[in-house]
Amino acid sequence: MSENREVEYFRALRHGRLYYVTLSEADAWREIKHDDEYEEDPGAWTVERHKELVAIACGRRVECSGKMVSFEEVNGELHESPAVPYAAVKILWTCPWCDDEHLTSLFDDPVNQIGEHSNPSLWMCERGGGERLVLVEW
Repeated sequence: MSENREVEYFRALRHGRLYYVTLSEADAWREIKHDDEYEEDPGAWTVERHKELVAIACGRRVECSGKMVSFEEVNGELHESPAVPYAAVKILWTCPWCDDEHLTSLFDDPVNQIGEHSNPSLWMCERGGGERLVLVEW
């Protein structure tokens, strides 16, 4: 198993279901307010503070090409717009829980490169079973 570190973090939940983990309460509320489901029921969201040992992983910044596909509704039918190429910036890291390589977008909006994640960032391994947290540094 990898190195562990005690980390204070915040869990953003909607109706008790975990949606986000962040390193600050302000970041948790920022994620919530950008979620598509926030507008329909703002009172459904809560933020909880936690402190626990989490696994540490080292990542590296990689740039690759990506294509963003968007869809538009016209007269009740969904139409695909032409793919827009962009330079994708990601963090490549090996997960200590599942031993797989994860490729996580560095930006909330990868096409416009807006909303860069902090270094380090707290991410979840969904492949490792349960809510496995990893503090990724790059």
